[in-house]
Amino acid sequence: MKALWEQEVQVSVFCLAYNHEKYIRKTLDGFCEQVTEFRFEVLIHDDASTDSTPSIILEYQKKYPHIFRVITQEENQYSKGVNIIEDIIYPQLEGKYIAICEGDDYWNDRYKLQEQFNVMEKHLECSLCVHKAACCNEDGTYHERVIPESYYGIKETGIVEEEELKECYWRRGGYPFHTSSYFYRREVLDVGFKHARDIGILRKCLVLGSCYYINEEMSVRRLFSVGNWNSRLDKEGIYGRFLLAVSDIENDKKFDEFTNYKYSDFIRSRQFFQLAEFFDSYMWEVRACFQRFDLKPKDILGQVSMGFFIKLTMKYQLLMKFPHLYKWLMSQWKKRPCIQKEIINNEKKIKQAEGYGHGSGK
Repeated sequence: MKALWEQEVQVSVFCLAYNHEKYIRKTLDGFCEQVTEFRFEVLIHDDASTDSTPSIILEYQKKYPHIFRVITQEENQYSKGVNIIEDIIYPQLEGKYIAICEGDDYWNDRYKLQEQFNVMEKHLECSLCVHKAACCNEDGTYHERVIPESYYGIKETGIVEEEELKECYWRRGGYPFHTSSYFYRREVLDVGFKHARDIGILRKCLVLGSCYYINEEMSVRRLFSVGNWNSRLDKEGIYGRFLLAVSDIENDKKFDEFTNYKYSDFIRSRQFFQLAEFFDSYMWEVRACFQRFDLKPKDILGQVSMGFFIKLTMKYQLLMKFPHLYKWLMSQWKKRPCIQKEIINNEKKIKQAEGYGHGSGK
């Protein structure tokens, strides 16, 4: 029988790194500690880091050549507008399944890959498997945030059907799961639709099938870290975020056409909310954007009830501008007797679901 490292690769993991010298060892150790019954590979792309990230990555590659493959850039590809995932990473991957973990995040469960592999082998109707993710501060200390956030309503291990995914992707925020939990079929690469960033992966997976959610924390997202995508975006300021919203609208319009307008009602309503926060500071740009994409606010509002629009708008504004107030209001709302009963019932279901996977053997 062939040794594990001599067998065909079943799972390809890719890792995007940029100036992650403070965190990358934690990430790489999380890969090395995985316990699997199959061979997996890790492809690391370093986008011309200016710190010691490349040397650390090469150190691990030398020590674990059967796990790591490395691509190092001499010029930063992100700043040149290159679609790194689609154009550089994907052509290099060999596995039947694909997983992700960026260089500032890490996996904290030794059986993560094996559990997700088992799920996907059993549930052929699912194109994507995800799980709960914890969060830590930039220095690695505890942070109370958990992904998916409660307002997505995803709490139990099991299949998340298409109807609920549509609500999550376009009406409840857009990013219910963290990338460190993504585990999807290679067939997703063949879906003929391009979209920059990981949100495109969610769109492609939606085309191919449902999603399976595991209600266990198996990875950690590092907030406010140096070199991550959000920190790069922050440097571009509010106008950079506006351009990002415009780009997302354009991509969703293409996705709408690609799917023969299957998700049109959801996409059009989301477009309005994406631009709402820019009205005061960038009124002219917003107006130009509405004209460019033929977005008519009255038409969009006609597709959802006024009550739903007011509720969603208030929730969005609270989350964005007054997160502590929102948290307090939610805590008061949860104290209501009917909500307490619902929480108790959900906790019972979660405890029943905890028997899934490795349990106390983790």
